Amino acid sequence: MGPATGAYVYQPQEAELRWMGETSTYFLATGKQTGGECALVDEQAKRGEIVPLHRHRDDIESFYVVEGEIMLSVGDHQGFGRGRVRSRTYLGEPFMVSNRA
Repeated sequence: MGPATGAYVYQPQEAELRWMGETSTYFLATGKQTGGECALVDEQAKRGEIVPLHRHRDDIESFYVVEGEIMLSVGDHQGFGRGRVRSRTYLGEPFMVSNRA
């Protein structure tokens, strides 16, 4: 990828919105905007919403929980996060996310 396209600021509700089931996903930064370095999304899900077991062959995914609680299952490991908990998955590693609160 080429260099990042420069600084930008989104006002509330200006970012691209995609719905994945009942989960709203705002794309705050895309790979195109960051020169392929990263993407940043803001997801909001209802209690009990589950992202089924899946894997990313080309992406590493990280989570930063601002409010609520998630359950993250990565391989044979399972962890719970409430508040400001960070976690990360690795290339090709199967994982599942569940919104618990």
